[in-house]
Amino acid sequence: MTDVIDRFASRLAAGRRAARAELAAAGRLRRDLDDRPLEMPRGFALALAAAVDEEARIGSPRAEALERHYLELMPRLRAGQLDSSADPAARFFDARLEWSTLPRLAAAVARLGRAELLRRDLTLAALYSETAYGGFMPLLYAYPSDLASYDASALDRHFAAPLVHELAHGARHRPLLSLHFDECLAGYFGTRALDGDNDLFAAPWLSQVGQALARVAGVDRVRAAYRGEVAWEEALPAGLGAAIRERAWQDYLEHRPLHLLSDAARPGRWMKLCFLAAAGAPLDWDTPWRDVPAGEEAPLDEEILADALRAMCLRNFQVARSFRVESRVPPAPIVIDLDECRVSTAAGADGFDIAPPAYLFPPAVAARVRARGINGWVLELTSLAALDEARRALLDGARDARGDGFQLTLR
Repeated sequence: MTDVIDRFASRLAAGRRAARAELAAAGRLRRDLDDRPLEMPRGFALALAAAVDEEARIGSPRAEALERHYLELMPRLRAGQLDSSADPAARFFDARLEWSTLPRLAAAVARLGRAELLRRDLTLAALYSETAYGGFMPLLYAYPSDLASYDASALDRHFAAPLVHELAHGARHRPLLSLHFDECLAGYFGTRALDGDNDLFAAPWLSQVGQALARVAGVDRVRAAYRGEVAWEEALPAGLGAAIRERAWQDYLEHRPLHLLSDAARPGRWMKLCFLAAAGAPLDWDTPWRDVPAGEEAPLDEEILADALRAMCLRNFQVARSFRVESRVPPAPIVIDLDECRVSTAAGADGFDIAPPAYLFPPAVAARVRARGINGWVLELTSLAALDEARRALLDGARDARGDGFQLTLR
């Protein structure tokens, strides 16, 4: 495995040299280059090496496709962002981060526990290059079509969410639970740092999985393991870490995605593993949700429900091929299915949802309300200001409720 990772480092370096040569030939290579070696997080490199070895073992051309994607294409795109002297990339990545003019980003950085960054003189490029994946990957939502659509407010408006997500990943070489959970936990901690205002495209699909893990193992314990301060096996319910790693590998073998992650639109099976492990039950993710031992309610259940309702009110759309997310009253009713522990609604006709929006309903609350003979509701919203009142009615197990901007009825 060490030989494979060394080969990755060599090919990354070659990929960057080729990308810089292309920029130089076009007269767009900046003069002051960051020549620190490109570097993959060790956990990512190990996962990529395992996938490449498997593909090579069966004689699949996907082995070369994986290497070409991560060792050539990604460095080329990163170079186009950080090494180019041409606008709009240079205009944004050379920009000094004047923290007093970036209230959203600065507050999120502080909530992440990274206040020391606020005392440094940094450009966007310098900040990003220090993040876990900034050592070899391009910054999300900073591709040419994105940059071309941004105005002067972009640093706080459009870059805050992707930067906070990358900062939430933490140190580059910490031990990973799995690549998919790494993204899910960065999604969850990033959303918390942004005070729930995470405008990354499709973020709730990932963050709810990270949130479920925090719900069953405890936020502080999961955060400590995510930072590499304690072992995952010490932080998680017995058997859960091993089950996640095993299922992640089996999931790769079944679907073999280029991104090496699980299908984001199928979060339920991963969350089910978390709750089954917490109950000491067999880790069969085909278990119906209503048969999963829910245990006692916990304070995080209210957070889960609040995030579920907010997720139903997100519109994913594009401006000049650049993704945007905004909050709006959902165009269809919100359906709460307590048997499936699921909050869902129809996708908007004008959106780019990867699937009709869906989010976990807290299982312990679902079990309590089901015991009263209620299997679910339909929630019709006419105002986002009604979300808190609607959430309280759901937590109370109201048979029906009506307020200014919402109506709740039994299914």
